[in-house]
Amino acid sequence: MVNLTSTEEENTEFLKTLWDKYKYLAISAVFIVILTIVGIERSSSNKNIFNQETSELYSDFVQSLDSVDIDSIQKGNDFMSSYPDSVYSRLIALQLAKLYYEEGDKEEATVKLNWIIENTNKGFRQKYDPIEVTAKYRLALLFLDQQKFKESLDLLETIEDKTASIYELIADCYVYLEANDNARINYLKAMEASPSESVKSIIKMKLSDIN
Repeated sequence: MVNLTSTEEENTEFLKTLWDKYKYLAISAVFIVILTIVGIERSSSNKNIFNQETSELYSDFVQSLDSVDIDSIQKGNDFMSSYPDSVYSRLIALQLAKLYYEEGDKEEATVKLNWIIENTNKGFRQKYDPIEVTAKYRLALLFLDQQKFKESLDLLETIEDKTASIYELIADCYVYLEANDNARINYLKAMEASPSESVKSIIKMKLSDIN
């Protein structure tokens, strides 16, 4: 080590010996640090470019919905194929499910809604994912439309943070399953959760029908 009591020549000679011994290790360490910084900056730059590109393509898809000359379904499916991990793909899948349903293709609408549910990241995402919840709610409506009451009910019960509309739909399922006591409980929960007086009035009518 450098000795404070040594002469300047001795210290210089010692430092020169250290440099000769470890210069390649030091150069490698500096090189690795530089590569790491460059990699982080490049990754951040690529991510920004990717986000801008997908955002613009999503805007193009939304605008295509108002144009009769553009095949929105094909455009949406192309986006989902190219960017399956993008949050925009899940938003597009919601819209495609609606388009398929309006065309009478309930099977393909079901496929899109299931795709959203299956491709929701359960890892670090917050418990309430509005896209996933919307997909489950619409799929439950589809099941109900096909008289799959138990499937609809089971799906709705997987939603942790239930809203008034979800409680109301659960109650509707119980009515179709002729489980009026459970239906009544969930209609009351829907009334309690809803801030809308008009919605509460509708629910009261449904309650009176099963009393």
